[in-house]
Amino acid sequence: MSTISKQLVLVACVGLTFVAGPAIAVNTVYWRKITRPRMVVVDETGANMGSYVNNPLLGRVGGAIAGDANPSVEFNGVNQCIRIPIDSTHIKNLGPALGHFTVEFWYKSTKANKGKCIMGTINKGLHKTCFQIEINKSGLLGLLVRSEDSKMLLSRVENKRSVIIGDGNFHHIVWRVADASKGQVSLYIDGRAVPVVTKGKTSKKFAKFQYDLAIGATDDRRRFKQFIDAGLDEVAIYTSALDESRIKNHYLAGIGKLRGRYKEQVLMDDPFCYWRLGESPDQGLYLLFDNRIVEKADNGRLRVGKVVKYKGNPLFAQKYPWEVMYNNMYPNVIYDEQAKLYKIWYGLFIYDSAYASVAPEDRKSGTYMKSIRGGRRDGLCYAFARDGIHWTKPMLNIVKWHGKPSNILS
Repeated sequence: MSTISKQLVLVACVGLTFVAGPAIAVNTVYWRKITRPRMVVVDETGANMGSYVNNPLLGRVGGAIAGDANPSVEFNGVNQCIRIPIDSTHIKNLGPALGHFTVEFWYKSTKANKGKCIMGTINKGLHKTCFQIEINKSGLLGLLVRSEDSKMLLSRVENKRSVIIGDGNFHHIVWRVADASKGQVSLYIDGRAVPVVTKGKTSKKFAKFQYDLAIGATDDRRRFKQFIDAGLDEVAIYTSALDESRIKNHYLAGIGKLRGRYKEQVLMDDPFCYWRLGESPDQGLYLLFDNRIVEKADNGRLRVGKVVKYKGNPLFAQKYPWEVMYNNMYPNVIYDEQAKLYKIWYGLFIYDSAYASVAPEDRKSGTYMKSIRGGRRDGLCYAFARDGIHWTKPMLNIVKWHGKPSNILS
């Protein structure tokens, strides 16, 4: 058995290198890079991944859905929002669907948020496609949709009953547009229809979005504005007008009064996009080769980087009398986010007659099978490290070695 089989050797993870090609006037390198996993906003459909802007508060409080550990996201009302980019998602195609659609989300705030936007985007020019879910200057929930020919539909809650949404509790809010060209709009709060006043109607001509969609604000021609001071969770947009029974079922599932999970109810109705929001830090991690993260690479290429072995190897070797021989180890390593520790479970022989009385430095390749006579016994051991390099083998009382603690698990 060779010496390396008795040592834990660390090899750096394979890196990825982005190499730009020759300078070309038309084709420039396009490469969307995610630097921090917590910044990723995951779309359950996989097509409209976004990012958090200016670090809104994630995961401090529970989410809107009963019995679901998934938290929500809180915005500060000053400069925080979510960006859904048009250049690496399908969100631009939502524009032509504004003739009939449904927007659904859970909202929580103790503030009036007058004149703020829950989500929106505005195309170039004064009379171009516009989409905004807002709280108007009177503190009433509103919806603004404008078609390419300047025709505008503006709908808002009929009276002050909307103040319930500022009571510090999550409320299920659904705007349903059956036909924008006929001014057919409905609003549901917590599963019930709320009277609305609708002025105007659009044409049937809508263009693709020219700018990103903002959630928690609006994207006013590349400038985020009208930030809300509120919490949001479970934002979904559909390119159809959901019927009242489905809207009610979503609400009942959200408060735990309907059989079946809320997420399943939403996905069953085929959303165009669905962001759960506020996921824990280990969610939203994607391999760089995932085409949801790198849409394309023009005038450049991704290639495997250089593999580098840690200079301080071996990280650990035989130390205790039960570590007779590691025998390939078959190590399983994870990073425990809660404990902030790297943990390893590794296999070895805790007894082997061939090596029982031979020091490691005297063991030579090719002699093992000739020397074995009295049998051997497998073991599974455990160790941990804060940095993945300096490992500790804790003395546990799970499997004792001659009556004393060891790091043997089985």
